[in-house]
Amino acid sequence: MNGLEKLVPPPEECENIPAIDFLDSVLVHGKEHGVITRCRNCRHGECNGCPPAPALEEILDAIALLPGVRTSASGFSFGKDWYDYPTDSTAALRLWMRLRKEAGK
Repeated sequence: MNGLEKLVPPPEECENIPAIDFLDSVLVHGKEHGVITRCRNCRHGECNGCPPAPALEEILDAIALLPGVRTSASGFSFGKDWYDYPTDSTAALRLWMRLRKEAGK
């Protein structure tokens, strides 16, 4: 573990991310070296087929861009529901996946 694993959801969660999302994520789950940067992957050809490893901030940004989401300083609403901002990337990714599905994306 290189320390980056603490910042992102585990690979089994990230493998469920649709291929068109988080394309700009700086980190990916590498095949042999755990969480690594895309720059390193590009140089070594390791990133082909690797799922993105979005950090909490990237996931929260993606939630804010979903249709029907209204953000505030303390959380956000979607439909009639209110959510506090998740503080861990795995919980945030699970919430993004659920809201994305509900939003029809």
